[in-house]
Amino acid sequence: MSYWTGPDGKPVDLFGRGGGRELAEAAGVPFLGEIPIDPNVRIGGDEGKPVILSSPDSPVSVALREMAQKTAARISVVALQGGSAK
Repeated sequence: MSYWTGPDGKPVDLFGRGGGRELAEAAGVPFLGEIPIDPNVRIGGDEGKPVILSSPDSPVSVALREMAQKTAARISVVALQGGSAK
């Protein structure tokens, strides 16, 4: 799922821990990662300024880039194999 980073810099699991990973495993699909909860994602979206461009080094931007890289890598493998993404 997702987490929020508290004022002390430690992650706070608002929705429990590991649910997304468990769901991916049960579905037989790769787990891509977790995105920290950050109000700047919504603010940037509303303003048309993606957080990955406005704050490229933020934890949420790093997580989004890592997930995009994993997705692109998986698509490449599937395309080379000529098979299904699952």
